[in-house]
Amino acid sequence: LPTCPCCSGGSSRRLGCMNSDTNAKVASGVQTYAEKVGAVDLIEDLTKLLLVEKPADPLPFLAGHLERKATVTMPTEAGACGTEEEAKAYLEEHKLPQILEELLGRLLFARPDDPSAFLAEQLREAGGSSAAYFTDDDLHGMFSLFDPTGTGSITAAQALAGARSLGLEPADDAAPEGPMDEAAFVSWARERLDAARVL
Repeated sequence: LPTCPCCSGGSSRRLGCMNSDTNAKVASGVQTYAEKVGAVDLIEDLTKLLLVEKPADPLPFLAGHLERKATVTMPTEAGACGTEEEAKAYLEEHKLPQILEELLGRLLFARPDDPSAFLAEQLREAGGSSAAYFTDDDLHGMFSLFDPTGTGSITAAQALAGARSLGLEPADDAAPEGPMDEAAFVSWARERLDAARVL
């Protein structure tokens, strides 16, 4: 199951991994929203639904399910999702862990009033467009969140926290080496978003 894009290697229910006081408000807002709308539970329910139904084209299937605001009723009999190997193969074949992680990241970033409608729209758009979801304006806004005093620079740790809040987990060799100005952060984040894009 997908884990929170804000947490590296943590529980899928633990939100709020940013340590510095400067970042505490961002993390608190993400956690409050996630708990309010049941964001992680929603993504977990969608994963379970996919494993039971195993549609050939999972993105339109999920979009339709979300548009109908249908509830997920899981069968109680053992083996309803198939074997563990079958489930893993299905998820990997359709890149569903990455897609669901990206959807969770988008949901936590946008914080819409209607999470189901928002996710359905994202899934519908994914079928017909490869345009990046996060615009450069979004990335400039992200930089501002991590630079509330307007120094014009953020630390490498803040840049990594920003990347995680966008649903990214940069590899060690892709981590920034030192402080970054706004233009460098936007360029660095855009490059990683484009490379990680699955929708």
